[in-house]
Amino acid sequence: MSHKLPKPPKYRFLTLNSDQTRLLYSFQSMMVAFDILSTKKADLALVKTRWKDEWEATVCESLDVARDEFFIRSGRQAFDLMEEISNDVEDRSWIDLLVLELSRFTPYYQLGLEENKPYKKLKVKTDYLGDVFCKGQNYIDSTDVKAIQKAYTHAIGTITGNRKRVAAAAVATLAVTAATAGGALFFAPEIAVLIAGDAVVGLSGAALTSASLAFVGGGSLAVGGMGMAGGTAILTGGGALLGLAGSGVTTAASVAVQSSESFVQSECSKLLAFCSEIAVKKYGRYDIASLAQQGMQNCAEELRAEIEKLSNADNGPDKKLISQMKKSLKCMERCEKALEKLQDSRKLLD
Repeated sequence: MSHKLPKPPKYRFLTLNSDQTRLLYSFQSMMVAFDILSTKKADLALVKTRWKDEWEATVCESLDVARDEFFIRSGRQAFDLMEEISNDVEDRSWIDLLVLELSRFTPYYQLGLEENKPYKKLKVKTDYLGDVFCKGQNYIDSTDVKAIQKAYTHAIGTITGNRKRVAAAAVATLAVTAATAGGALFFAPEIAVLIAGDAVVGLSGAALTSASLAFVGGGSLAVGGMGMAGGTAILTGGGALLGLAGSGVTTAASVAVQSSESFVQSECSKLLAFCSEIAVKKYGRYDIASLAQQGMQNCAEELRAEIEKLSNADNGPDKKLISQMKKSLKCMERCEKALEKLQDSRKLLD
């Protein structure tokens, strides 16, 4: 089966290239390593190390890269690469995008279909972003990180329509996304290929799930499917839904239904947070908010069409499925409305 993969140029503002992708996953790995070093109980540290090894293996399998060559183990080397990349490009919003993804990365989620009970007991006890990342470079400080995290929490409240206890909701959304996405990818291999690229073609069962979860856990969508050596980039910061809309492989509706409402909530919230706090507030890029709104509008239109199609099915509508789809649609509509409102704020300034 041939797969028409989405192309990144339209949503380049949400795209990390191969070097930036390597940095993202390396920092995530170092985040886990930092937490392991700070874990006093030897048995817990051992389980955390096992999770880290399995997670790195799934990342490398999905990206089609060699583990020893891909992950950067030295913080100094990673920060030097960040500076090198930044010197070669004018737009440094990719660093903000990277921080957004790092702030949403919660290690120790389940990596396969079968539940690993020891992982359920694991918790992150450290603040890698504040204690290490912010002190290792001069582009993003702790105030910036807190602003991005606050913007995400506020976005969760907007997307879910619940302003109360939004901080707890943000954490719960991420946890549910990581926990439920595996089953969705297992039952929908075409989505797995779209997310993880050609590296997962031919895989099935737990292997397919684990490889794909590496991306879902990191909140990203592979674009290109050629392996890192082939120039693969990943769509982050809420770009997964936008990249899927009109891709020709599957509709955003399929992802919304099969990957759960929580996946949609997380993607919409990251997109809104990126556009409001980074694109508009920091860089004045209202054009990015406009593109994001158009993309979300396309997602919502696809989902409405799918709901109508299922509602008129000859064999009778699946009420439970339609109800789930309507909840996801509501998230998309709220996101689209918030992005429109964000653009309206410019008119007040002009």
